[in-house]
Amino acid sequence: MKAARIHRQGEPEVLQLDEVPRPVAVEGQVVVRVRRAGLNFVDVYHRRGQYPLPSVPWTLGLEAAGVVEEVGREVSEARVGDRVAWNGVPGSYAEYVAVPADRLIPLSEGVDFDAGAALPLQGMTAGADHVILYTQQDFVEEVKRVTDGLGVDVVLDSVGKDTFAKSLQATRVRGQAIIFGSASGPADPISPNSLQNPSKTISGGSLAFFTATRQELLERANAVFGWYEQGKLRLRIDRVLPLAKVAEAHRALESREAAGKVLLAVD
Repeated sequence: MKAARIHRQGEPEVLQLDEVPRPVAVEGQVVVRVRRAGLNFVDVYHRRGQYPLPSVPWTLGLEAAGVVEEVGREVSEARVGDRVAWNGVPGSYAEYVAVPADRLIPLSEGVDFDAGAALPLQGMTAGADHVILYTQQDFVEEVKRVTDGLGVDVVLDSVGKDTFAKSLQATRVRGQAIIFGSASGPADPISPNSLQNPSKTISGGSLAFFTATRQELLERANAVFGWYEQGKLRLRIDRVLPLAKVAEAHRALESREAAGKVLLAVD
C-alpha cells in the first residue's frame, strides 16, 4: 500500500510516497481503508521536528475517515463495512490504517468522508462569536472593545510565540490563558509573579486528554457531528488533494494560503 512518509524532518519536500506493507488487525484493532485524511498543524510540527517522533521513516497524519475492511479479535465497536473516522491515530496519511477500535467514531449517513476527516480535531476544539484576524488587527484592543474593556474569561491559544503574551493581556482579572499549540513556535517564558496582581492563571491543554476514554470521545464527537447534521455547524473545506500531493498540501496549510480544512484524497 502507499503511505506518505518522512525519512528525515524538515521542509515539505521531505514528504514522499512510499510503498509499505498493509497493516494487519491485531486484538482490539480494525484495519480501515482510508478515503480522506485530514491535515492539522500537529502534522507540520512532526514534520519540522518541533514535536519528536519515535523514529524515521515515519508515516505522518493523525486524522482520517474510511471504511472498515478487517476486524481483529475482541472488537465489538465496529464491523466490516462500517464507515468510521478518528483522530489521534499515527500513520493516517496512508491507504490503510490499523486503528484501535475504541478510538473509532461511527459516521452516520448524513456525514460524508470529507466531513468525517475534517471535523474531529477542529470540531472538538473550536468555536467563536467574533472573528479577529490577529495578523491584521491588535486583537487585545479588539477583545477589549467587544467586552466593554473587561477582557475575556478564557483564552485558548494554539499559535504560541506570536500571540501568547497578548493572549494573557486579553484576559480579564481572574481570567485564564490556555495554550494548546505552537504554530508560530513555543511561547516565550513568563514570570509566575507577573500573574499575581491581576490574579490570572496559565494552563495547558490537549484534546487527547479530554477524549481519553471512549465515553468522552463519543460524547464530544457525537455532539460535533450532530451539530453538523443539524446545520448548526458549518464546515469549510479549502481543498482536497491526492495523497501524492501531500507536500503541496503541507505548504498550503503552513503558508496560510488555505482558508479552511485541507484534506488528502486516498480513494
